[in-house]
Amino acid sequence: MSPSSHPMHVPTLDCNNLQFHDDGHEAEFAAQLIDSFKRTGFVKLRNHGIPDDMIQNLFRWMREFFALAPEDKQEAHHPPSRNTPQRGWSKYGDESTGYLQGVKGVERADVKEHFDVGDVTDTLFPTRWPTSSLPGFQPFVESYYTVIYTFSVRIMAILEKGFSLPRGAFTNRIKPDASDLRLAHYPPVPASLITQGKAARIWPHTDFGLITPLFQDGVGGLEIENRAKRQDHPSLQANGKNADEPDFLPVEPEPGNVMILNVSDTLERWTNGELPAGVHRVVLPSTFNQDVNNHGESGLLPDRYSTAFFFKAARGEDVSPMDAFVTEEKKAKFPPMTSAEYQRFRTQTMYSYE
Repeated sequence: MSPSSHPMHVPTLDCNNLQFHDDGHEAEFAAQLIDSFKRTGFVKLRNHGIPDDMIQNLFRWMREFFALAPEDKQEAHHPPSRNTPQRGWSKYGDESTGYLQGVKGVERADVKEHFDVGDVTDTLFPTRWPTSSLPGFQPFVESYYTVIYTFSVRIMAILEKGFSLPRGAFTNRIKPDASDLRLAHYPPVPASLITQGKAARIWPHTDFGLITPLFQDGVGGLEIENRAKRQDHPSLQANGKNADEPDFLPVEPEPGNVMILNVSDTLERWTNGELPAGVHRVVLPSTFNQDVNNHGESGLLPDRYSTAFFFKAARGEDVSPMDAFVTEEKKAKFPPMTSAEYQRFRTQTMYSYE
């Protein structure tokens, strides 16, 4: 039976609020987490400990921010530079994930706008906030940053145990000021632009950091690469029809604030490819795709909202493979460079600023 006949399954794990009865229970969770990461690059998590009301309020704040007048959002516009972390609002057309994987075509810009937040301790690259148009927005988002950062550190500590690494092997190389919280809005877009390959909400790509915890609304459209069909790292295109291009599987929205967690580039590098970064994209929701098949390509995709936490290594840390993952038989796959250098290299690829 062909690989595509066995669709890749992303398991849903119960985190039990990351409170484990004993070391054996934690070791079992770590083993399941690593297994899912190795096979798919992703995992879905229930009972992750992020309060439901906090997630709901975060989406409420997102909708309020993106509903602001353009001049109000412009107060917080990310400065036009490819050499700094994203901080503040980026308008439609600023970011082009298609460049990351060499998507061919005239229009590569992602059909989205987003607001990026750094830690309050990041005095080098402070977040640009709207000045007076949305009181309460900044303190709430900063409080969520603290909660999701703490969760992410805990996950990395669990991975340390799962790999039998010394305590701190991962977590001692992390600082809060290096990460980014993204609030994303995908405005309505003609379905025909997506189906014809002229645009994408997000083109196929991997994230740059260690792990990315993500929450999405109920609209859908998130898809992940089906690794069962991968063949010699083919070129990645959002709507290609060639047999050597990857299959994608939808990650449908689920009730109950289920978290989606994926492996990102830096963790792939640290583990020397043992945990490959998860390729993903945002295209037509599967329900809308069926409607297109039945009724043609007319109509707009509805608004979509999501929030992703790009959890990263400290800026000065080396992101080449760690010694524990390099052997005589398995040489280091990635050259030495700092986390900041890697982030800058990847960010420069996405942005068209001169």
